[in-house]
Amino acid sequence: MEMPYTLPEIITHTQESVGRFRAAARELDTQRFFHSPGPDKWSPAQHVHHLSTALKTSTAAYALPLWLVRVVGGSPAHPSRTFTQLVTSYQSQLQQGGKASGRYIPRDIPAETGQEKVIGRFEQAAAGYLTALGRFSADNKLDQYQVAHPILKKITLRELAFFNSYHILHHLPGVGQ
Repeated sequence: MEMPYTLPEIITHTQESVGRFRAAARELDTQRFFHSPGPDKWSPAQHVHHLSTALKTSTAAYALPLWLVRVVGGSPAHPSRTFTQLVTSYQSQLQQGGKASGRYIPRDIPAETGQEKVIGRFEQAAAGYLTALGRFSADNKLDQYQVAHPILKKITLRELAFFNSYHILHHLPGVGQ
């Protein structure tokens, strides 16, 4: 996949990321989907749940009125980084011990929940996120607002979009890809 920058490129990249992740999750049999590979390791179902939570949270940044995003997040102190720069920064933070916390740590998900239900929630979260992102008024506005990220701290809305597109791919190994 080519590295995105414009809003249409980001949307396309994210759709491709969602498609790859969804396909990988659907390929797993139920036992593998809900099985944790070891202590402090997430099951594929938990990876799916984690991404659902992250996408739902990010949706608000694009769906809320921009004046509210500004009140909560402030004005960016730096220009948006490129996709590659953002990914490099995220990977660096992970290497320095950054990890999911709070609501982003998925709870145990019993097999009785159903694989289709867990994947369906991810698909709904991804669709809602892409809809909110796609309704964004102008490409350049992505650089004019920022939000807090639990690992990357203050990032612009463009960087948040880069993060989400990459974050989905980052969790592909968690579903066996």
